[in-house]
Amino acid sequence: VLGLSACEKAAPATETTPAAGEEEIVGPGGINPWVEYDSLAKVNEKIGGYLTAPDGAAVEDKYLAVMNDGEMGEYRFTLGGMDYTFRFAPASTEDISGVWTEGGTVFDHEYPGNTEVVVLDTAKLARWMNIDGQYVLMVEDNGKMENDTFNSIVNELVTMTNESLVNNNGENG
Repeated sequence: VLGLSACEKAAPATETTPAAGEEEIVGPGGINPWVEYDSLAKVNEKIGGYLTAPDGAAVEDKYLAVMNDGEMGEYRFTLGGMDYTFRFAPASTEDISGVWTEGGTVFDHEYPGNTEVVVLDTAKLARWMNIDGQYVLMVEDNGKMENDTFNSIVNELVTMTNESLVNNNGENG
């Protein structure tokens, strides 16, 4: 008990005030590392990446957040009755899917350089990378979604995230 008391005193809590458009989320164990935002533009500015939804899609139940002041961004939404989680983090970050299997995380830390797709019993996941960083898209589908449907959404988002990049001439692509 004394050891725990000493640890508590050694790490005093710091108070921060969220900026406009942010909401501090407090969990049962203290401050949650996620700060919720009200727009994708604010999330993308904070993370230096480009999270988006499939073009023209009727997206519902949006949740936008940034972890640890820009370490990772997350966009959760419902599309066609299925729940998606779309994340971005720097390329050097280990597996950001948040999904573990008996053998460890879904994706190896070593990145092969092309789009990886993993199909599980309850979800489908994809990971790709560009010069901004690493993207992961997951849909919780319980095996209901056709692989081709998921792949077409992944391909669209890969194209959109790559088109968001600005080259040396100030042009996209």
